[in-house]
Amino acid sequence: MDGLGNMSTCTMHDLMHDLAGWIAGEKIIVTSSLTILKNIPSKTRHLFIMGDGDQREEDHVGDGLGNASQVRTLVCWKTLTRNEVQQVINNFIRLRVLRFVCRDPDLDWSILDAFTSINFDKLKHLRFLAFNCEGRKGLPNSISNLVNLQVLELSASKSLEELPKDIEKLVNLKHLELDAVYAGYGTHMPKGIGKLKFLARLPMFIVGKRSSSIDELKGLNALCGELTIRDLGDAESPRTGVYVLNEKQHLQSLVLDWGRYYDVDGDVTSLSIHHEGIWEMLKPHLNLKKLAIQRSYEVVKIPNWLSGLTNLVEFSLQDCEQCEYLAPQIQQMPSLKRLTIRNCPLLKGIEEEDCEWPRFRCLADLRIHSCPRLTRLPTFPTVEGELKLVAVSLAPLARTMKMKSSSALVHPLSKLTKLSLETIDDDFESLSYHDSSSCLVSLQELRIWRCRGGVKLPSSLCSSASLTLIRLKECEMVEYLPPLHGLPSLKELTIRNCPNLKGCWWKKKEREDEEWPRFPCLLALYIEDCPNLTRIPLFPTVERLMLERTSSEALVRTLKMQRTALDRPLSNLKNLTLWGMNELEFLPEEGLCNLTSLRNFEIYSCPKLATLPPAMRHLTSLYRLYIRDCPQLTIRCGKGEGEDWPNISHIPRITLNFNKLQG
Repeated sequence: MDGLGNMSTCTMHDLMHDLAGWIAGEKIIVTSSLTILKNIPSKTRHLFIMGDGDQREEDHVGDGLGNASQVRTLVCWKTLTRNEVQQVINNFIRLRVLRFVCRDPDLDWSILDAFTSINFDKLKHLRFLAFNCEGRKGLPNSISNLVNLQVLELSASKSLEELPKDIEKLVNLKHLELDAVYAGYGTHMPKGIGKLKFLARLPMFIVGKRSSSIDELKGLNALCGELTIRDLGDAESPRTGVYVLNEKQHLQSLVLDWGRYYDVDGDVTSLSIHHEGIWEMLKPHLNLKKLAIQRSYEVVKIPNWLSGLTNLVEFSLQDCEQCEYLAPQIQQMPSLKRLTIRNCPLLKGIEEEDCEWPRFRCLADLRIHSCPRLTRLPTFPTVEGELKLVAVSLAPLARTMKMKSSSALVHPLSKLTKLSLETIDDDFESLSYHDSSSCLVSLQELRIWRCRGGVKLPSSLCSSASLTLIRLKECEMVEYLPPLHGLPSLKELTIRNCPNLKGCWWKKKEREDEEWPRFPCLLALYIEDCPNLTRIPLFPTVERLMLERTSSEALVRTLKMQRTALDRPLSNLKNLTLWGMNELEFLPEEGLCNLTSLRNFEIYSCPKLATLPPAMRHLTSLYRLYIRDCPQLTIRCGKGEGEDWPNISHIPRITLNFNKLQG
């Protein structure tokens, strides 16, 4: 199912597939050889020629095409020559379905050249036509003679710029599939496309300056699924009272793209001076579920009809560089669940602000990218999926977290499961408050990247007992983390490129021999480029461990942990990588004996590591040992001669400085 509740794919059980093939018998043939075309069984109605494989010289169409006129479906994935294409199409005169997929871009020209010389009157029964035309900008206009055609699929035609000019003759056409790249290369839609009354699938409509008017959409009321209208900046002056979308009751997703234009000085501008009138023309049917507004360089004023879209569940505003305020209607949409605002650098928030902050009613997913001035946004206490904030202010999040709950059972952001903060300069202190126990209680994943919000990460972000994943990357200002050892569900912790990070803060130990905190059930720990990180809980339960250019203190402490009858530190560890551990001089022998599950051990650039102790012989599960740029180990681990070779000779695969010693 897709995001709008539509079935996108389905799966057939292998047994059902085999049963269908057995019942069909010779009616359906799937082969990889072109020689089948020389003598097609008389009962065959559907023919599939798959893949080039090892195509031999004798594998070609040939002169005779027996029983070709009986075939109704021909799908060919072989690379054919121009003459073969023409021969095939001229003989399969009763085809309903024809698909050519040419995998060789150099031969795509031959297919289209063949089409230009084909008499399509012979294929008067054709209902489905699909082929790629890589390398060609246009299509032969003779395709317009296929008056019974219902599906024209050009989804693999990445260089296509225009469609047949007489496309209006395809009066029975229901589906016109275009490649997404057509949005970048296409210049216009052919005149008369609005006469295709049965057209249900048109993923893209391009408004042309001298060709396709936006009025062409008015008669296409059978459209369903998704529709992108591009280059609205080229739209002509609208006629009063003309609506082109309001009767399309089956349309679910609509993208309104105004296009990007530049004046003589190279500045961005919009060619349309009829912005408000065009908005009214584009009023959609109330059944619309998804709406996106893109590249509007006027000050975006959300039209009045937006609040009437009671079924709208997803709304996005992207690349609207002149937009400063959103109209209040955006918070009145009763079904809105997903909101995305991206690259609106001047956007400040809602146009009108009451004494009490407005709020979204049932918003479940919120993503805001590159809107640094956005501070006056309605609160979003009901978000339960993912909250992603990139290059924005923390003010809306802080205001939402500090909301008073509407009832004893409902708290703001209490159902949020994923929180991502990226490229944020605001101080994290704004997210700290005295009562954080009822907020973010369902949070499972926390990602913080490139944030410069102070030296201390607030405990309000890391207090959820449901947290399973924390990733902290490129936060140069952060020095301390909350006491993460209190998280019972934490499975993965990743900390990368935090040069000033010293560790987790917790109550200072009164005695040196007092027990060091530990992660209760951490499975994966990755620490990279954190040279000052020393105060981190121990990690006896991890299965994957990578330490790169960081302190080895926590590793040594973990290896030295006391072993009990029920608790063997690092006994579940399967993958261990040590990289750039400049101060690491030895691996505690008593701790190495516990690594009975270790399968892969990699050591890079550890210049002071002098030896691999005899305890390595106890690692009977170790399958691969990789050592590089460790000068002392290079000498001691030499095959047959090194002093440590007896300690590692049982390992099946050993690589030392790119040289395979074993395996």
